[in-house]
Amino acid sequence: MGDRDPFRLLAEYRYTFDPDTLREVLDEADTALFEEIRAGLTAQLEAARDDRSRARLLSVRAAVARGLGDLGPARADGVRALAYAESVGDLVLLSAVQTRLAHVLQWLGEFEAADRLFAYALSPDLPDRALAATHQHAGKCAFDQGRYIEAVTHFEKALELRRDDPDPGLLASTEVALDGVFRKVAEHGWGPYARPVEEILGVRPAPEPAFDGHWGYALDGRFVIAPMFADAQPFSGGVAWVRPLQARGWALIDEVGGQLIAPSYDEVRPFRRGLAAVARAGRWGAVDPAGAVVVPLEFDGFATALHDGRYVDGFSDGGYAVVRRNDRSGVVDHTGALLVPTAYTGVVLHPVAFLVTDGLHWGALDRDGRPLLDLVHPSRTALDPLLITRVDR
Repeated sequence: MGDRDPFRLLAEYRYTFDPDTLREVLDEADTALFEEIRAGLTAQLEAARDDRSRARLLSVRAAVARGLGDLGPARADGVRALAYAESVGDLVLLSAVQTRLAHVLQWLGEFEAADRLFAYALSPDLPDRALAATHQHAGKCAFDQGRYIEAVTHFEKALELRRDDPDPGLLASTEVALDGVFRKVAEHGWGPYARPVEEILGVRPAPEPAFDGHWGYALDGRFVIAPMFADAQPFSGGVAWVRPLQARGWALIDEVGGQLIAPSYDEVRPFRRGLAAVARAGRWGAVDPAGAVVVPLEFDGFATALHDGRYVDGFSDGGYAVVRRNDRSGVVDHTGALLVPTAYTGVVLHPVAFLVTDGLHWGALDRDGRPLLDLVHPSRTALDPLLITRVDR
């Protein structure tokens, strides 16, 4: 018994949910199994030598402790796991850790903190199966608060994300959840209106570009930054690009109009994850809000394609960007490191890998740019079944 792999035991376990609370229910045999799983995770944790492993083991142990009702240890493990995951910087791992900790906080009744973590965890750059699982858990948190409109929205989004790849377990548990919501609605009504994510995160609205002879920024119908620019882009992350009158380049300002970067660049893109793509004399790189050049201006452009068909300006939520040079693609990260040399016909960012093509075949590289799947596959979609087991949920 003690030699059984705890992750395999969890993967094979089939949860039972209380239809009134939507929480997992353990009987005596389940409790014994979960104690065995916790002991196995503890043994692996003692042997762990890297932050990625520690984050995953602590996070899963937190989920197991939650199921056992040991919410204090679950919270402690979840917080430690989050610190390790943030140091690793992998989006899929971080989202999974945030989701598990948020679930613990929900059971503790710390709804405000739980809602924030769920909001951070719901990155559109995640694979559908991971995003669907997080939506389901976020829906249960909303259910606990009597926010039934939000709960239904999350549950329906979870089903929509798995429409083309049905998960019997998720489908069954989500149907139980929806039934539970509609029973509560019949008794108590729908509850509060759904909140925008900005309200959940406690982010105040940013001024918006407004025109009155020149461009400025307005909030609640009045100018908070005077109209004195030839052009202005929306705020992102508390900063915005503007083109001052009589200036040929773009400058960066903060939300009160203070200049952070002098007019310097011919072309600019919005900030994403603390970096913005910029160009001067046709050469592209990236800067941080302080004006430091993080990615040297030595590329022909940015062409960041995501696995779901979307393109983003500059960097993904995971902190990676596809760059082009001499009609070839590579990958840089948020530190400016060139992880994948500009040697491929195309590169697509997958949540757990970099998908690369030579124009005829597809393969995959890991997050360090090392070969993961050989460049022999006929299409990009042929790689998905081979990578899906790497999604940490």
